[in-house]
Amino acid sequence: MLKPTTCLRFHGNVDSNCQEFKQQFNLFLTAVNLGDQSDLCKVAMLLTAAEPGAIAVFNLFKFANDEDSKKIYEVIRRFDAHCTPVRRKFMNTLCLHHIYRRQKSP
Repeated sequence: MLKPTTCLRFHGNVDSNCQEFKQQFNLFLTAVNLGDQSDLCKVAMLLTAAEPGAIAVFNLFKFANDEDSKKIYEVIRRFDAHCTPVRRKFMNTLCLHHIYRRQKSP
């Protein structure tokens, strides 16, 4: 039996961790021939393979309806959105600081 993917970690480089987890999770689904399983089964596998904190994060997501919470595409999209803003916020702050310094320069 194949080992499930490495866990989805919400510390360190979160964006990179999320991308790596998604790639490994998709490869795992292909390797064990689970690509044809229901989305509900894939969501359950994703939450089981991720670190325990992922379920708490999942429970915070606001889906349009209960069916969306059972669609693997929607769940992965929500995790992507949750993982990427950390870097984007830092970069925006850095850019604003750079602009501010340039304006104050003589």
